Amino acid sequence: MGRKNAVAAFLPTLDFTSAHGLQRSYPKTDPNEPWASSFSFTLAETLYDNGESITKHRIASIQEELSRLQLERERDRLLLAVASAFFQRMQAQKNLETQQEQNGILKKQVELVRDSYRQGVKTRKDYLRFQTQLNRADIDLLRAKDGVLKADQELKKILGVPLDSDERLEFAMDDKRAGRIAPASFVPEKHRDYKVAELQRRVSGLNTQLASRKLWPEVGLALNGTYGSSGYVGPGKSVRSVYERDSSSWSAFLTLKYNIFDFGLRRRNAEIAAETAAVQSNDLESQLLDLRSEVSQLQSDLRQLQESFRISEELLKLEQGNLALISSEYRQGKVQYLDYITSLQNVASARSSYYSALYELRKGELSQKYHEGKIYEAILGK
Repeated sequence: MGRKNAVAAFLPTLDFTSAHGLQRSYPKTDPNEPWASSFSFTLAETLYDNGESITKHRIASIQEELSRLQLERERDRLLLAVASAFFQRMQAQKNLETQQEQNGILKKQVELVRDSYRQGVKTRKDYLRFQTQLNRADIDLLRAKDGVLKADQELKKILGVPLDSDERLEFAMDDKRAGRIAPASFVPEKHRDYKVAELQRRVSGLNTQLASRKLWPEVGLALNGTYGSSGYVGPGKSVRSVYERDSSSWSAFLTLKYNIFDFGLRRRNAEIAAETAAVQSNDLESQLLDLRSEVSQLQSDLRQLQESFRISEELLKLEQGNLALISSEYRQGKVQYLDYITSLQNVASARSSYYSALYELRKGELSQKYHEGKIYEAILGK
């Protein structure tokens, strides 16, 4: 809209004005004529206004592009926040599933040990130790459920769903291996925030130019054409009176305007605009430095997250293989229950670490997509 208004400033304008009613003047010039009437059409075109309209058109065009980039940035920030909260919810769900599985296994073992204890095969100490581990698993299960609830609330808050709503969020859980994308090299000129900063600098510079122009003589060139009529209403007047009293005129003016004294108002406005532009430029430069640091840290974090995921994946496979071996030996009576419980805990811990590394890596990959300006396509597949 702003750019369209700026373009309209270059086009001619056509105005219609009219006035009809009673009019008296003192001393009276025509006592028999109390009626007043007039109308006019005025066509005006400003050919040159010291470059003000051109500068405002440039500002409007830049503002339009700036608004588009800022809208895309806010959209992508929201997508990143939703995706991060979604991955947090998935991680909490996986932790809950791990604890539920752990809890189910321990319950079966407690029942078996209880029966063996009643039959005199197991000691009371064995039974109590298994029951203790089950109680600890129950506490961990409650924490895992609370983690899912909190993750749900956070995701609802970001999505704008009322927190007291009974609406349940449905999730499609994806356990596929995380992508192994290489950290991209940061090219400042291609980053969207860099483009936004440059456009904001240009707008500040043009606003400074507008304020500075007022310090110097202002030159203008304007054309005007007018057609109208007056005094056609009253006793003895007819439609023909409009044409009998009509008139037309045109003008072409080259104007020169220069302020001699205004108590320093224009000078101060120009200084304020220049200082505002300088402050904004410093703020933008600081933001770009923070952006460089953020992207550099993200690239370092991505390398660490990829390595952490690789190690967590290997550890989980090892712990699962170890549990399968110890479970078999435990059923044969070759290992003690403490070794079995420890192996169960190790598998649960490894699985929790695996999903934590998996979803942290995915969040890191989406953060990189955000900085590349590709998160919208990456999430929605556009």
